[in-house]
Order: sequence, then structure tokens, then C-alpha cells
Amino acid sequence: ISDQGRISILDSFTPRLYDIMTKMQKDKNHKLIFKVETFPAKLRRNVVANLFEILEKNSIPEEILDIGPSNHSHILSIIQLGRPTMKKYDNGKSAQISSFLVGIAPVQETVPPVSSTSDSIDDDVCRAYYKLEEAFERYSLSPNINSQTFITNVSLDGRKALHWPFPILKAGTKRKSTQQTHIIGVDCGSAPGGWTKYLKEQTVCTEIFSIDPGEMAKSISSLSGVNHLKMTAADAIPKISEILALRRKCDDCDGIAIWVSDMCVHELTKQVDIFLLAKNADIFRPGMAFVLTIKCNVGHAKDRFDDLTRNEVKRLEHVGAYGLKIIHLFSNRNGERTVMGFI
Repeated sequence: ISDQGRISILDSFTPRLYDIMTKMQKDKNHKLIFKVETFPAKLRRNVVANLFEILEKNSIPEEILDIGPSNHSHILSIIQLGRPTMKKYDNGKSAQISSFLVGIAPVQETVPPVSSTSDSIDDDVCRAYYKLEEAFERYSLSPNINSQTFITNVSLDGRKALHWPFPILKAGTKRKSTQQTHIIGVDCGSAPGGWTKYLKEQTVCTEIFSIDPGEMAKSISSLSGVNHLKMTAADAIPKISEILALRRKCDDCDGIAIWVSDMCVHELTKQVDIFLLAKNADIFRPGMAFVLTIKCNVGHAKDRFDDLTRNEVKRLEHVGAYGLKIIHLFSNRNGERTVMGFI
């Protein structure tokens, strides 16, 4: 697989995977769901994101062909052989060459991976971490998003930060230890701490309020700038409002810059209810970014659940949210949709 110009290896590789998958679906003449497994594991997020983009671009309905971590019919395995190498051609051009082994097999013909009988807190943190990472990356790949939407007034080292926080502005790139700008994030339903860890490591947030009555992983709750509010969101919002009110008197705060929430809720509307409660408490800064997981814990057909999710998006639009996208993440369960945007 060659990489010429600005086209990455995966950009040139995934259309071939798409062609194979659609041909298999036509031959089988029924719905196929592919689970993607890669080595190294970090390839998977990009492969999945690129495949979802191609499926959406070609208007392939989920009822025919889909990618998912569960209830899959086939496993798509990709192994990268060695590191990419550069090759020069006689015409003076060069390309990056990388080799892959690709295999597709029905799930009944595969051997399940060996796993622990119980998941550790570290496993839960890891899964949550990559779920938020996928959300940021998928949002940045969404069609019909005006890049100007993401220009913020956050100044880093005298320069305006573009495309923050979607796609991610990683800590250690433009953020310096001498940074003066104080940027606050909120992780609602944070335990055991995967999303808090991601905000701390991969965005320009300098302080994070992690809201959850449950226990956080000690390795995360002890991080500098992380404040674990061990209470419900309804109780935490007035608390945060009090803290920010005191800081505003000293001109040390202009509100929350990003709100992310993957909290467990029993009612589909509860996620947006809590979000609007926080908005009414006047703790958001203008142009705040948000990520909300809409969860359906009762039986609904897919189309009905999608309709209910769109109703929640309309509630957000009604109060001024913009740049909204509904994304069915690879990491989402069947009864989950991720809603992202700004307000």
C-alpha cells in the first residue's frame, strides 16, 4: 500500500476493504456486521473511522452492512508487517510503502481471544478513554462541518487555537508548562475516570471537575487539576456554580470550556435534562463544546431510538446549540448514540 502526496496509507487502504465487504454482502444477500481487529491495536480507531466515513458517503444503510463490536457476523483482521518504508521512483517522486495481512472470517470459524474472567478498573478506564478518543476523531471526519465552527478565543503562546477541541489539540504540542490560560472541563458520570484521563492528557484543559458518586481510579483522581466531586450531577452543578462565582469576582474564570457526559441514566431524556440544568446555572462559557451519550435502556426498535435521539438534538438546538452531530460510535452499545456540538 503506497502513500503518495497527502493521502495516508489508511486512506488508500480502507476503500479496498470497503470493496471486499460490499462484495461479500452482495454474495451473501443478507446483513453483515464486521468487527475490526488490528495489530498494532492503535490502527483500529483509524480503520473504523475511515470505513464509517465511506459507508456514510455511499449511503449504505446499517440494515445491509455495518461495523460493530458485538453481534457481528464476521471478523476483519488486519496486521501491519513492520514499519512503513520510503521508496523513491525514477521520476523523482517518493512514496511510503507498508505491508498488511488482511483476513475476513465468519465469527463461528474464529477462535475467541483469551480474556480475564473479571474486568479490572484499568480495563474500564482504557475502554472509556478510547471511546471519547473515537468520538473526537469521528466528529472531525464528519461531512458538512464548517471548520470555522471550531475557532475559539483560547490563546496559547500568543497564537489562537484552531480546531479545538474537535479534533483534539493534544497536550504537549502547543500547550506549555508556562501557559496562563485556565481552561475548565467537566466529566459527568466520570467513574472510573477514562474520560477524565483523556481530557487531562489530550486536550488543553488545565482543570477538570469529575462528577460521580462512585469511586475513581486513584491514578486519575490524584492527577494535578482533577477535582472529584463525589456526588450526583444535580448536586454537583450548584457546587460548581458557587466555585465559579467566587473565581469570577477575581476575574479568574469565564466558565466551563468543555462538558462531556457518559453517565448512567434510566430515562432517555435525562442526559439532556442535566445538561440544560447546568446551562441554566450559567456555568458555561460561550462556545463551549460538549459530548453527550444518549442512552436507551428500554426496548425500542432502532428507527424509533434514532427518532428519540433526534428529539433530544432538537431540544439542544432550541437553546442555541450548533455544529451538532449524532454519531453511532464503534464503542457505543446498540442503545447508545453520541451527540456532539457547541453551545
